[in-house]
Amino acid sequence: MAMTQKNNRVAIEAHAQRIVDVVVRKAEPAPEPPKPVYEYSPGRPMKFQDIDELRAMILEYFKNAAPHWEEQTEYIDRRDPKSGKIIIEDGKVVQDKVVRKVKTKQKPLTVTGLAVALGTSRDVLLDYETTYSEKYPEFSNTIKEAKEQIKAYAEESLFGTNTAGVIFSLKNNWGFKDKYETENTNREVKFINTVPRTPES
Repeated sequence: MAMTQKNNRVAIEAHAQRIVDVVVRKAEPAPEPPKPVYEYSPGRPMKFQDIDELRAMILEYFKNAAPHWEEQTEYIDRRDPKSGKIIIEDGKVVQDKVVRKVKTKQKPLTVTGLAVALGTSRDVLLDYETTYSEKYPEFSNTIKEAKEQIKAYAEESLFGTNTAGVIFSLKNNWGFKDKYETENTNREVKFINTVPRTPES
């Protein structure tokens, strides 16, 4: 009798453990599928592997270039209020630390500047935009959108005073060309003699 009860208890505990194991397995999150590896060619991974990370880095580039407030620290020589002379103690000039908040100016937006901010080169960006546009359209479209923002900035800058560099950028990055138009019109010109003619003698 005791043996039978023991066997029943062991069976019940084993059954309960199986139920616990099933519940635990269901509660555990499913493993994430492996992320795709973007490659130039087999065995040559591309510079950027995460499209969200690339977009965040591009956004940071534009954010840092836009006017914004930042702290600037200066060290100013301390002067005697009466004599106006610089105060020196123990052979060193006494300085006061001054922290000011200043608003930065708009920094020029350039394709090369974007490439540097992304830790790569202009040629690599162009590869993402063109060479791999069909293979990795999400990366290509992201680079195109960023370049369009830079182009818009360049075109708006044409209305300023210093435009030589802007024109060079537009020609070099977007194929802008100088366009000259000449208009040739053929007109028939009639000379009318309105002077009275005298009779021939």
